[in-house]
Amino acid sequence: MKKVLFIFLLSVFTSFIFSQQLKSAEESLDESLSEESLSEESLSEESLSEESLSEESLSEESLNSETIETESFYTENSEDDEWADLFFDAQDLSLEDVPVKEEKPTVINQIIGNPNIKFSGHFDGDIGIGLDFDEIKEHKESQEKSFYIPLMGYLKFDNYLYFLAKPSDTFHLNASLYTALDNEFEIELKTLYCDYVPFDGLYTSVGKKSITWGYTRIFSDSDYYGSGKKYTGPLLTNILSDSSSYFLADARFPWRWGTLTGVVLCDYADIVASPGILQMGYAFSSEFSIPHFVCNIFGRTYGIDDNQKFTDVNGKSRYSQKNPLAGLEGKFSYKGYDAYAQGIIRIKNKKNYEYDLDLYDGTYTLPRAEYYLATVGAYKLWDGQDPNFGLNVEYQYQLTPEYSTFDEQHRIAVQAGIKRLGKKKNLKFAGDWYHNFTEKYGQTSLSFIVANIFNYAQWTNTFMLQYGKKYGDPVYTLGTAIQVDVDY
Repeated sequence: MKKVLFIFLLSVFTSFIFSQQLKSAEESLDESLSEESLSEESLSEESLSEESLSEESLSEESLNSETIETESFYTENSEDDEWADLFFDAQDLSLEDVPVKEEKPTVINQIIGNPNIKFSGHFDGDIGIGLDFDEIKEHKESQEKSFYIPLMGYLKFDNYLYFLAKPSDTFHLNASLYTALDNEFEIELKTLYCDYVPFDGLYTSVGKKSITWGYTRIFSDSDYYGSGKKYTGPLLTNILSDSSSYFLADARFPWRWGTLTGVVLCDYADIVASPGILQMGYAFSSEFSIPHFVCNIFGRTYGIDDNQKFTDVNGKSRYSQKNPLAGLEGKFSYKGYDAYAQGIIRIKNKKNYEYDLDLYDGTYTLPRAEYYLATVGAYKLWDGQDPNFGLNVEYQYQLTPEYSTFDEQHRIAVQAGIKRLGKKKNLKFAGDWYHNFTEKYGQTSLSFIVANIFNYAQWTNTFMLQYGKKYGDPVYTLGTAIQVDVDY
């Protein structure tokens, strides 16, 4: 345990050392690059900004833009970076959700001296306190006369180390190591995969990584938006939300009107046992685009789980297997306004349906679908002048057929933010609201944020209200935190 903790603390300490050396490194870099007759434009503030060092530069699409193209099904447009910046949880964006930006040579890359091998990193640190009003109420009801303030401390460190090797324009090796300290220490190999272009027009990746599909923005971001009961939850708007837990291979073929994509997924335990076709899962998408509109047809199947074998009521041995799904989605964009919709159906496969028939008494019609899921949304970022304002609204409907009835879920989620306020243009307000109409509960929060309160840090103050049947009495929470964000 001491060795693991030492590794984590060393990575955190290294991140701060590298960040403090950036200024001196930039000066030496300017001098060395000028000897190679590079223009001043290549060393401009934009190419040497903090932003160009972000984790986005080592995403799946981080390969040379002339060699490997990105497609709209994997990434949103450039507005999304500015949109996400309006919200205090912008760091939760997946690596697949952001466009590629110009990389900046880091201190460690200068030490290595090999332009084809690059290291980078990102550190997030949150230190804060919160006030739980429920405990104050309980203390008063207990009629204790002692003075009591129920403060809760909060400390969390997240650190990412990224590695990129580019032996050629057609083959890249990517890896990332994640370390965290919250309630306990955590270390995980987040990604380890290679990108390969066997010939012009075909782009492939093999290994461990996370893939994000879909145009839905809010309901695909957090498992909080699940219903809290037995329902599947809205994370399935991204049908590959669990892709990082598999060994996978994907191929993308851009064509004139869109992109064709195929993915093969295999459990790590099955790799050792030489998995067959039945043990593998498959996903596909066919995206079509015309001016102002893009649509996508997609689907996914799941392999059988050899580790979950059971005997049914007839004494037959069966393996657990998730039901396949299929969906259709589209997005319309015009003058900065975006509107999008998605529909998904999960259909019981033959074996699961036969299993249900064995349990069925014949009184009602047996549904073939496991559930239907529909999501619609719209967003807009007004950034033509200061201050900038953004709004995103989504509504979701889920229908789960039962033997005699249909169980429904109605949910809504709203995010809004305004930034570039104040004399220094460093003040922001961000708010969100989520409500489940069916289960009658929800949550809302409002944050006031001071950006750049000092180097690499912002000050966030948040008030949160949780209400409804899920919580009983309303739950009020007030918190303040210093959030450190360093790219190195």
